[in-house]
Amino acid sequence: MPQENQDSLDYIVSSVTSLSEELRRYSRGFGDVSNDFADKVERNFNDAAGVIRQSLTSASWIPDSIKPPAPPPKHCPVQMSYLQKMGVWIDRNRALTAAIVAFIGTGTFLVWRHKRLQRQKRRARRAFTGAKTELVVLAGSPHSPITKSLALDLERKGFLVYIPVGTLGEEAVISDLRAPDVHALNFDITSVGAP
Repeated sequence: MPQENQDSLDYIVSSVTSLSEELRRYSRGFGDVSNDFADKVERNFNDAAGVIRQSLTSASWIPDSIKPPAPPPKHCPVQMSYLQKMGVWIDRNRALTAAIVAFIGTGTFLVWRHKRLQRQKRRARRAFTGAKTELVVLAGSPHSPITKSLALDLERKGFLVYIPVGTLGEEAVISDLRAPDVHALNFDITSVGAP
């Protein structure tokens, strides 16, 4: 008898388990349908209440003391200044704002550094002993004011300057500049050599 009771009990437990599974499955589907139905009913009641409220408010035969109060005015947005609107936008878009600030900041820094480096005067490099190591050959007439000006400017920036000369008169013009690092280079650049 105990075995028959156990078998009966197992059968009842398995039946109840399968029944509960079935009920759970049907209740899920029923819950969705009942929620949709409740939403539709609530929407219809709200629409009907709005129509009744509107008709009672506009009826002239009902005393004002009984009429329902007028609905509150719709919320009008407060006029904000440009800076306030910009602050709200920045608050909503923090990541984009950070990217824009980083982009503009980096670009500004790079432009500033480029301009600062461009403003620095070009100086000739020197050896460890302090001797000048860079030289410039100016191929121009020693009588020309542009050649003289360039030679003096480059000498002031630390370059050794050589100006080619063809005559003793041109060599004298260069020595009259009285610049210690401007030298005459004795060969004529205007003569064409034989092929």
